[in-house]
Amino acid sequence: MRNPSRPSSSTTTSSSASSAAPKAAASVASSSSSSSCSASSSSQKPAGSASASAASAPAGSVRPRPIQPKYEIIHRGEIGLQDAWNAREVTARHLPLQLVVRVELPDVTSAAQVDVDVTESELKLTSEKFNYELTLRLPFPVDPERCAAVFDKAKRKLSLTMAVVPPSNPKIEVVEQQLKDKRALFEEELRRQRQEEAEEQERARVAALQKKAQEEEQLKAEE
Repeated sequence: MRNPSRPSSSTTTSSSASSAAPKAAASVASSSSSSSCSASSSSQKPAGSASASAASAPAGSVRPRPIQPKYEIIHRGEIGLQDAWNAREVTARHLPLQLVVRVELPDVTSAAQVDVDVTESELKLTSEKFNYELTLRLPFPVDPERCAAVFDKAKRKLSLTMAVVPPSNPKIEVVEQQLKDKRALFEEELRRQRQEEAEEQERARVAALQKKAQEEEQLKAEE
């Protein structure tokens, strides 16, 4: 797979922070289908002081609704499907090489204060300390094992880079199905021929036995 040198971002999708995100659990347990991106912090000095109002709520009080932080989705690079599929024909369909999700977290001061889980089709970010919660359906399938996260302390921004998984070649799938159908027909025809041969051999065996029996009876009659 080639990695063309294209502009760093071809498409950007952004979202403003809403005062209330959809209700969901703040902590997420990892599963076999998800991968946790471990964020590393940049060496720049933090700008401003952190607000920990969400963390200082009195014990037993009702937890406020989660806050959805601002984010943007950037398409980086490009996958030529003729390369991904090893096809000779030129196709006009293209996919980004990577998806980059940048999330603004103005209250967060350390990557350890954020939990991120990535599956093939979804990204979920939570911060129990500051009541942040973000769930995104990704526009393209990604490889959860090829995910990198970096937290910029100065900008209070988390950047997650995920490798896009190219789709399977539909032509190859059609050919494989056709071969499978032909193989099934061939095996059925072979089974039918073998059954006919077995029946023919059985008829010949029965006829031979009958003929032998008749010959023995004829010999006895002549004696």
